Amino acid sequence: MSKNNFIYFIKSKSFFRMAFVLLFCLAFALVIYYLKKEELKEYTIYNAKVIGFTNVTVTESVPSTRGHSSSQTYSRDIPIIEYKNKEGKIISYEDGNRVLFSSFELNEKIKILENKEYKYKLKIYSFFYFWFHIYEFVIFILLLFIFYIFISVFIFKDFYISDF
Repeated sequence: MSKNNFIYFIKSKSFFRMAFVLLFCLAFALVIYYLKKEELKEYTIYNAKVIGFTNVTVTESVPSTRGHSSSQTYSRDIPIIEYKNKEGKIISYEDGNRVLFSSFELNEKIKILENKEYKYKLKIYSFFYFWFHIYEFVIFILLLFIFYIFISVFIFKDFYISDF
């Protein structure tokens, strides 16, 4: 890219639109991080170990376009976790939460979060079990779309509803 093309790009609307989108992404990530750090204060962290897996098979009825339904079967392994709480009791816990990605191994050492008020409210402390939930990603994409439309209509005035 030549110097003139770079200067033209910086002065263009697409550069500022991209800058606004990146700032929005950064702000959203910081808000989520802050909320997760605040949520973490409600829990006590314990060392735990994966002692086994429970295989769960689910069959769902999926409607088709012709009025007939078909069934879809899938299975997944739910980790069984064991840890010792502050009273010295050994607690076993199965986390059946549906997460985007889970790859625990037998005898793997992990961290578990126990709620300080409700001892039976437990969470696995890992990226996909605590920090990243699919619904937060969906909310992020929806808000990003709304933000992009907003800056296009009200700031850059180059996007019109009649364009659809």
